[in-house]
Amino acid sequence: MTTVSPETRDAQEVDALALELVDAILAADADALRAKLAELRSARSEAVTGLISTAQWALERLPSSEPVAHGTQAWRFLSELRGGGRGSGELRALLGVDETQVSRTGRRLLDAGLVTRRKLGRSVSWELSPLGQRALEQAGTAPRPGAPGTDVEWWREVIRNAWRAPGHDSGDPVTDRILDAAYDLHNQKGILETTWQDIAESAGVSVAEVDARFATVEDLVPACGGLSLSRVQLPPPEHAGELFEGQDRDERRRTLVSTLFGMYDRGAADFRLMRRESERLSIVAHARAAAEEARDALIAVALAPDDDAGSVALVRSFTDLGMWEGFRAGGVPDGQVADLIEAALARSAERL
Repeated sequence: MTTVSPETRDAQEVDALALELVDAILAADADALRAKLAELRSARSEAVTGLISTAQWALERLPSSEPVAHGTQAWRFLSELRGGGRGSGELRALLGVDETQVSRTGRRLLDAGLVTRRKLGRSVSWELSPLGQRALEQAGTAPRPGAPGTDVEWWREVIRNAWRAPGHDSGDPVTDRILDAAYDLHNQKGILETTWQDIAESAGVSVAEVDARFATVEDLVPACGGLSLSRVQLPPPEHAGELFEGQDRDERRRTLVSTLFGMYDRGAADFRLMRRESERLSIVAHARAAAEEARDALIAVALAPDDDAGSVALVRSFTDLGMWEGFRAGGVPDGQVADLIEAALARSAERL
């Protein structure tokens, strides 16, 4: 029996990998290239270094198979590279995230062939690849349709589902622990300030467990948003009338105050986070728009048919989160707040 030396065996394996790599390139199969790239990296052999570079080069030049949704962290990462390469430190400051999220997003974009990475000593520099440039152009100014959380209608449906079936149970205890931990940390630290390491430590799981379920901020925020809206229990517009059925004007006004203030009692931190983060993340801005739409619909139904559209704005100001904080701090009962609203409406009507 002929014995094959380790060197010969290694050479044969490299040849086989090279042929598979050529087949994937000729077929323009991005998924196969990514799988082959992962296999090459795991080989940890100097002999495959050139093949890794070839696979990366091919990915950077194939037609884009991974559109980047406008407003996502990946899109913002690519957008910051429009004018040329940037270091990880620069991106960290520009994106308002930590080093972990820069590395995580960068690695995902690198594996997709959308960016290139150069190491200069301890520094890392990122640049757009030709494929990344095309993906950024394809993203345009609108989010990718159907992606979780990327439009107001998606969040309207979350509000409906939360109203129909409050509470959360994914069927996976680990996922539930991760979501609970992320939810608390987002309220304490901010969404972009919360790292996967923070979540893992709080949930008592490994970072790999978090990463396997929620690879990016855009994956995590919709899930946390659903948990938040489930706890807040915001009536969807089409069900608002059910709260006031058979009530006279005074009863409707009191029900409105108790409903809105009850929401703040359960989720004031959620509403504060939504307002704060909507300035930085479009996905949260969509959630805020859907929530405020539902709140305004509730006010309009409570007032109809007695008051005009201008009254909605007046009542909105009296039942805003900031007013709730003031009334709660001052120990003002909800019934007295309802009386104040009625007096303000009456005074407003006298001036017209």
